Amino acid sequence: MKATPRRVLTLCFFCGSLVILITIMCRIHIHISLADETDAFETRRNMAITNSYGNRPLIAVGLKTGRETLHARVPMQLLTFLNGHDAFLLLGDAPGHAVGTVPMHDILANAYEEAERAVNTSGGLMERPFGNGKVPVDLEPSGGSRLARRGTVADPTKDMVKSGQDEWSGGWILDAHKNLPGLKLLFKSFPHADWFLMIDDDTHVFLHNLQHSLSKIDANKPHYFGQMNRFKGCDGVGEYGLGPNFAQGGTGIVLSRGAMERVMEIIDDCTVRYRECWAGDIRVGLCLRDAGIPITPFPGFHGLPPTKDFVFPTDPCEVPHTFHHALPLQMQMLYETDLAARPGPSSMADFYARFQPRSGVYPDTDRPGADFATGKLGNAQDCEDKCLELPRRVSGGSCWTNEWCAP
Repeated sequence: MKATPRRVLTLCFFCGSLVILITIMCRIHIHISLADETDAFETRRNMAITNSYGNRPLIAVGLKTGRETLHARVPMQLLTFLNGHDAFLLLGDAPGHAVGTVPMHDILANAYEEAERAVNTSGGLMERPFGNGKVPVDLEPSGGSRLARRGTVADPTKDMVKSGQDEWSGGWILDAHKNLPGLKLLFKSFPHADWFLMIDDDTHVFLHNLQHSLSKIDANKPHYFGQMNRFKGCDGVGEYGLGPNFAQGGTGIVLSRGAMERVMEIIDDCTVRYRECWAGDIRVGLCLRDAGIPITPFPGFHGLPPTKDFVFPTDPCEVPHTFHHALPLQMQMLYETDLAARPGPSSMADFYARFQPRSGVYPDTDRPGADFATGKLGNAQDCEDKCLELPRRVSGGSCWTNEWCAP
């Protein structure tokens, strides 16, 4: 049968319509599939949170990231210390971003508008009994914890704090606005968690170690832990030491459930009141001050990761909790070293042995400030034997002998 122009036109129209219909159906299917995968991820996570933690404290992790760094940094964190840990959120600065099926939450959208509405509904900003925040504080609290100014170094051989004030990237400027709304969403998402940890996307966390340390502490009481710092430039504080001490955000901010419950009562007030403060971790410290919860010294939060220049730890038995400014390869090495130390917590000695290629025994060598035992022995072999018997020696066997060995 010969096709007429009308039949050809009708057939082309039918085929074209079919192609469009199939394309629309495919797009709908893809959209539904991605939504289903995300929903499935949330369901699996909630089931795991309910069933898998046993007697270990549940730590809800808020990982601050952004569209500039999400795909370069977060995958390694998901593959290492967050692997198998389902109580976490990616807290970001834009909608529509994800790593695999893990969504990044845009916590900046309407954050201030919602906080302002809540404050106005309650009658405005609350009165503070301490005025403008110029409250003298103890710069050297009990426990011997060293403090660092925001952007300076407390002790170059220990924790180091890298200032963010000179890192004026768009992502860093937005980062200051994520902490308080991020804590609000984290608590809303995991209200039954025992502890809440906020970190950056270049922070490596030893969750096993942190659970071990926090298991000894009552999470129902208000606790605020981290690497202690002091600041100026927010809330009218013009000199270091006149404002409250705060936990440096990159090394990790740890809050108990008791602290979070108290903070949630004033979180909107804090979000509005401290909107102009230049650093998000300082805003958290100010809000904790307003809630009547001072920071408590807590070891194990480190401003820099170990490298080939890793300095001998003052206390080899210290249990580390975080390392900030860690590169992906360093995170992998930290993760492997931590796993090798299981079932017990890993120690600074474990990481020194991994990152310091010169581990061994060094005759006639002195390391000032790093001695944890002294004495006199007859020869180098006796010294080495004695060193290897000490429970606080560096893992892998590092000793120096000139203090112990007679001439």
